Amino acid sequence: MNRKTLLIAIMIFLIPIAFAGDFHVSVESINDRIYKNESASFNVTVENHLDTEQTFKFSSDVLWDLMSNPLSDYFSGMVIPAQSSDSTILQLIPPNRISAGPKKLPIIVTMQSTGTTDSEDVTVYIKSTGLEMQDYLPFVITTMLVDPIKIDPRGKFTVKVNLKNTNILDLEEVTIDLTTNSGLIHKKRIVPLGPLEERTETFVITLSPVTDPRNDVLIATVSTGDIVFSPDKENIEIVSYSAFVDTPITQKEFLKTKTKVVILNDGNTQGSELYKIPTNWFRSLFTITEPKTKLLTEEGNDYLVWELVLEPSQKIEVSYTENFRSLFALSIILIVIVVLYFLTRSSVIIKKKAEVLEIQEGGISKIKITLNIKNRTKSKNENIRVIEKIPNIANLVKEDYLGTLKPTKVMTHDVKGTLLKWNIDLLEGFEERMITYKIKSKLSILGALRLSPAVIKFKSAKGRIFISHSNSSTLNI
Repeated sequence: MNRKTLLIAIMIFLIPIAFAGDFHVSVESINDRIYKNESASFNVTVENHLDTEQTFKFSSDVLWDLMSNPLSDYFSGMVIPAQSSDSTILQLIPPNRISAGPKKLPIIVTMQSTGTTDSEDVTVYIKSTGLEMQDYLPFVITTMLVDPIKIDPRGKFTVKVNLKNTNILDLEEVTIDLTTNSGLIHKKRIVPLGPLEERTETFVITLSPVTDPRNDVLIATVSTGDIVFSPDKENIEIVSYSAFVDTPITQKEFLKTKTKVVILNDGNTQGSELYKIPTNWFRSLFTITEPKTKLLTEEGNDYLVWELVLEPSQKIEVSYTENFRSLFALSIILIVIVVLYFLTRSSVIIKKKAEVLEIQEGGISKIKITLNIKNRTKSKNENIRVIEKIPNIANLVKEDYLGTLKPTKVMTHDVKGTLLKWNIDLLEGFEERMITYKIKSKLSILGALRLSPAVIKFKSAKGRIFISHSNSSTLNI
């Protein structure tokens, strides 16, 4: 850009500023509150700052009629000498179809020689006659937003009601009523709403957690005075839920634990639940429940289970008692029995074994009998006597008793049979002795032959006398 072009641009920019200072306009209201068939009056003063006489023209909103007093100031223009000022009265006449309320209008003054303008805004208040109220009834548009539509009564939800005043009436009291068809919700709020104002009111609503599930319609009704505007509606749903809350109380005693549980359906609908307590097969044997339970195995774990069905806010009490006292008592008894057994048992035992050696004429003829005597303690025992009885149908076979003890005494009776006795002076701890003898039947024995138990008598290291019996032995052929 060269210097000449820059100079021209600066001059163009400064021309409006220079013209703007050529004159000044001021306006003073004479009558600005009128009915629509009247005219508003304003005193307009124009100051000519130039050194030459100037003519000024007046104008305003094209829908309004404009007159001046004197009339020449409007039609011909107002002539103002250099460096002087002058005033005129302008009358603004409203159009036929105009509503009541404030109207903002410009009063425009144009300097005829340059076309430069200056303006001042004025406000004319159109007063209501009461005859045109039907044209200016309040009208508010209502819209509503509910979040969420599906409502969990345990939480909160919000309702936003948007109000839009579609005309210039100033509404001091606008009533918002939030209701539902079922009567569950009823909220009310009164707010002001200015001319053409739009505002949003937010309601945060909390319901009772046990509110019944239902489908409902939320209605936002807006009114002012006796005028009720078109309501906005929204379908909502109170969702169902069931929540079982348990409160356990445990009482512990010696080897006994009693637990009482109060279970509450804290929901808003009937609920069913398997209430489970961990256990195992062994513990369940010693557990008493009220009411009765079932044993359930789930994923390798055992549970005692109650099948519960509860209405909203209904409570039920269940209890279970783990009692190991009977097990403890049984253990004590077993321990006592074992201790008594070991205290009273014979330290020396005897076992009897019989085997057939000969068979004649299809029956048993000769039998070998072995008695095994064993000291099963580490203490020694003295004066051990072994007594054996041979039935009268058999006789003792006399032979050399090599490798075994020879009977100390043999007594024979025709009816009772033969009685054998052996004496063992000392039996060391864990020592064993074996006695063997043979008998021969007087006749061949067919069928079963039962040999009575052998008897052993001895004195323990503590001086106690014990008598012990062997097993009986039965031979069959």
